[in-house]
Amino acid sequence: MNITAIKKHLSANWHAMRIVVLLSGIFLLIHSMLYGSGATLLLGLFFLLQALTNTGCLVGACYGGQCEINSGTSDNDAAKS
Repeated sequence: MNITAIKKHLSANWHAMRIVVLLSGIFLLIHSMLYGSGATLLLGLFFLLQALTNTGCLVGACYGGQCEINSGTSDNDAAKS
């Protein structure tokens, strides 16, 4: 993966939830620096990484379409019909 592809990936598909997670990660990192909390540091890094790489299921906006959204039917309902 070259630098151009990385820049394109980081700048694409920004939505409201991704921005909220980014701001939450930044807030938690600042909080961990001020108060010296290791757990807050890890949580902040986790949120920051998710926002920057657009990974994880953030309100159904999944990178690569890997998240399955249940339509309300269970496997048992499908087996009955």
